[in-house]
Amino acid sequence: LHDMFMPAATETSQERCFLAWNEVGLIVKRLVDDGSALEVVFSDSHRKRLLFKEDSDVVVASLSSNGGVFGGVVEDENGKNFGTVFYRAFNSWASHAYWRAELPIGELPDLVACTDSMVFVYT
Repeated sequence: LHDMFMPAATETSQERCFLAWNEVGLIVKRLVDDGSALEVVFSDSHRKRLLFKEDSDVVVASLSSNGGVFGGVVEDENGKNFGTVFYRAFNSWASHAYWRAELPIGELPDLVACTDSMVFVYT
């Protein structure tokens, strides 16, 4: 859906695409039989890796020690693309453990970033 080369990511033609990598860990998008899955691997070996599927075509991501933010593109039934952003906390007991927001029509996420208390989206 989005450009073949995503900002701050490796090429999507591979079976896996690295979306983010920092001192906390890395986020990898993997191609699976029925779409794609997102994998979060932590630098701290005591934290379990996360693997989950999403309904949007995730094109950018960022992670902090508390959670990750993901920017994606969804195609509606009319063939138009719209952007979506979602946040997933790594501790399920945290307040606001998961949220999702649609971007205004015509805006797609080109860059996302997060800290332990804020999320940023550039379109």
